[in-house]
Amino acid sequence: MLCAYTGMYVVQVYVRTRPYFREFLQRVAQLCEVIVFTASKKVYADKLMNLLDPQHKLIRYAINATVCSAQTQFVFVFSTLAS
Repeated sequence: MLCAYTGMYVVQVYVRTRPYFREFLQRVAQLCEVIVFTASKKVYADKLMNLLDPQHKLIRYAINATVCSAQTQFVFVFSTLAS
């Protein structure tokens, strides 16, 4: 668990991973670019990245809803990718 202060409130981020998640992520990162998407806010995405990939070597981007230029029920159009 990590906590993040947004300036207005504290966000607690919890992550549970499946067995062998780390091994899977390491192997997939060798084969392709790994991008994580969350429909939540940037502060949550940043903290999630810190939990899933503490050294920031395996996951290239964490995309959140704030970088979407258009959004419908399940379709997001990403306007930019930034690490």
